Amino acid sequence: MSVVSASPQAGLGGGVLRAAGLGWRRAFDHSPIGAALVGNDGTIVLANDRLAGLAGRSGDAIVGMPLDALCAAGQTVTEMPHWQELLIGRRGAYDCERTLSGTNGADALVRMSLAGLPDEDGAVHGVMVQVEDITSARDAELALAAKAMNDDLTGLPNRWLTREWVDRALAEQPAAHVGLLLIDLDRTKHVNESLGHTAGDRLIASVADRLRRNLRDDDLIGRTGGDEFLVVIEGVRDGERLVDIAEKLVRVLQEPIDLGAHRHTVTVSVGAATGLSGESPDDFMMRADMALARSKRSGRACVTLYDPASDHAASVEDLALERELRASVGSGELRAYYQPIVSLPSGETTGYEALVRWAHAERGLMVPEMFLHIAEASGLIGSLGTWMLDRSCRDAVALMAPGTTVAVNTSPLQLQRPGFVDLVARTLAGSGLDPARLHLEITETAVLQASSSVLEDMAALRDLGVTLALDDFGTGYSSLTLLQNLPVRVVK
Repeated sequence: MSVVSASPQAGLGGGVLRAAGLGWRRAFDHSPIGAALVGNDGTIVLANDRLAGLAGRSGDAIVGMPLDALCAAGQTVTEMPHWQELLIGRRGAYDCERTLSGTNGADALVRMSLAGLPDEDGAVHGVMVQVEDITSARDAELALAAKAMNDDLTGLPNRWLTREWVDRALAEQPAAHVGLLLIDLDRTKHVNESLGHTAGDRLIASVADRLRRNLRDDDLIGRTGGDEFLVVIEGVRDGERLVDIAEKLVRVLQEPIDLGAHRHTVTVSVGAATGLSGESPDDFMMRADMALARSKRSGRACVTLYDPASDHAASVEDLALERELRASVGSGELRAYYQPIVSLPSGETTGYEALVRWAHAERGLMVPEMFLHIAEASGLIGSLGTWMLDRSCRDAVALMAPGTTVAVNTSPLQLQRPGFVDLVARTLAGSGLDPARLHLEITETAVLQASSSVLEDMAALRDLGVTLALDDFGTGYSSLTLLQNLPVRVVK
């Protein structure tokens, strides 16, 4: 390896070049990072092969060149204030990042470490420059940042990056002209459970692709949850226009998606909201989420525009109801009503279906549709279900004719909780009810989403002598083959 240098008259003091002839010179020559000695005028006097390679030039070409000439257009080193501070001794050293533009067309991002070379009197006679290639490290940092901010499956921005986009949109234009669409795919668990997670991933990726192709380049699409997307639309005129865009997307998404051996039709629930002056991105996204919740309560597969009178009031009311429902479980306000089940051929009553009611002190008698969603969202469904199971078993023994059955609805959340089989066994033993008289009704959707442990619990309930009934059969788009694989005896 040869190291090219200029004569002592090139700008460095003779003492500095003589120092280069010592052991230091060997370290300089063989350094794994680029190195150069540069005169006060910014001219390269001495350079090693590593620097020549980074610059895509030969050593002969580098020596005598201005240091700034190695850098990309618009970048400079010697014209910066720090350089002048080095030369007058006000600064001992500093770092900077520059791009070296090689003649071979390859650019390298480098970190330059510069230090002044003072003589015995403190006067600086030249600058030592070390040049480290950080291209790969920076690429890795950018890749890691992209991974942290983007969804792996779809390549879309994740919730964090989408929130930043919402913040920017609110800051850059009138808030009323910014629209949000929170899109939730219905029944994705059904696809995962029946066709496998590969099919579920293909479904999510296909939906993301359709959203991209049917929105403007300026609109942002983010994946904010497993089956949830957020669309940020700038320049929207009003809520009606936002709903029109959402309904168009709904129609596009409803076209069948090829999942290999199956074609799946997607339905989506959408919550829509336009911005308000001065609000935070979190508040904005929360209003879209409120609208989405109302869309789901309305039966799903629809677009709902945020309405402060309905959504905010509903949220406040839900909080009040949750507090009151939590107290009602132990206060005696819950009631069990029984609807007879009649045999059509004989006209005899063969059993009863237990129906829960809430005797609210101010609102009157409330049906399940008015409070069960709160019980499930707040975790109270477990306490409510336990009360209903115990009450129904005791009433069956005390009030119903021997041999008649009592059917009790079982929440999917109850099924998923460990110890449910033991709870049923203890309740039967405590009430004295014959297990054959108890029917537990489980919705088809809950069964389709059930884990292997839940299916094992269902088999254990059957072994206790309890009859399992499949409720709402047909609404979950399952096949009759499902019945052959489940420990159920009754289909509704």
